[in-house]
Amino acid sequence: MAKLERMRAHQDLIDFGNRILNEARTELYIHLRFMARALDSLGYTMDLATQSMGTDARTIHYNPNFVFALFLESPQKLDRLYLHILLHCIFRHMFSSDQYEDPVLWDLAADIQVESVLDSMDYDIINRPAYPFREEWYERLRSECRVLSAERIYHYFHLNKPDLDTLQQLTLEFHKCDHQFWKRMEDQKGGGQPEIPEDLLDDASTPPGAPQPPDANAGDPDADGSADPNADAQDAQDPDHPTPPSNAPDAGTPDTPPVAEPDPAAPPKNGTGALAQVDESALDEQWKDTAERLQTELTTFGAEASDETGRRPTSATFLRS
Repeated sequence: MAKLERMRAHQDLIDFGNRILNEARTELYIHLRFMARALDSLGYTMDLATQSMGTDARTIHYNPNFVFALFLESPQKLDRLYLHILLHCIFRHMFSSDQYEDPVLWDLAADIQVESVLDSMDYDIINRPAYPFREEWYERLRSECRVLSAERIYHYFHLNKPDLDTLQQLTLEFHKCDHQFWKRMEDQKGGGQPEIPEDLLDDASTPPGAPQPPDANAGDPDADGSADPNADAQDAQDPDHPTPPSNAPDAGTPDTPPVAEPDPAAPPKNGTGALAQVDESALDEQWKDTAERLQTELTTFGAEASDETGRRPTSATFLRS
């Protein structure tokens, strides 16, 4: 009887979590209809191995406690996080992450690219205040990297290693989702890092007049000014700044059954999951095709919106990275 009750409670968590994520996806459908193909591509998997949310480009892995807390705090923040995760797929960050020897810098570079795109999109559903620390780093990176692609940002940081304090502040500012589901270099045999662009080699040293980013707390009433790597579990589930979790499942939830290993032969059970049964190489191509189609749809949508409202057309340049 107790086992049956635990199974029902487990299913209730899945149903409620999926319902909340479907609500976020519907909001994004309504406001960003040019993203429909991409929004249809990911399913949902409740996963206690993560303390927040993340994706392997097939499904969104989520911790129900994190999703519930973030939704109660601000549905808008959940909408933005959902789109943050989706942009990682559109830029295919998880497919190229195994090419870079420093996963911390790669994760940071990928998050900065995605957040810079979100900050450039003029939609109330994903708007957030622009704090000086973030804006100063955008200015500096655009000056040094020319284009804010994850690859160029990574090479910049690889050539200009940030000190530990700066790295922690940047991670606290830009890290939003769990990247444990991405490929890593240590999981692969052979290979090596892509070559560093020549213009970044020429600019390897910071010019004397380059702007110096201010303290991370400047203008941000929610920031605590530090990123303690040994923060307790409550801090780790802060919806605004989730701490990157370990790969081990949470042993502190005895009443919740562990998540079973997915059956590769089974159809996707949660969300739409249009890509759930596609192999890795085909999955990469599918997202590449989705990004190309999105660029066309975004250009068309922007032109239509401009004709209807007289506003500046929506830009598709963020997809050219």
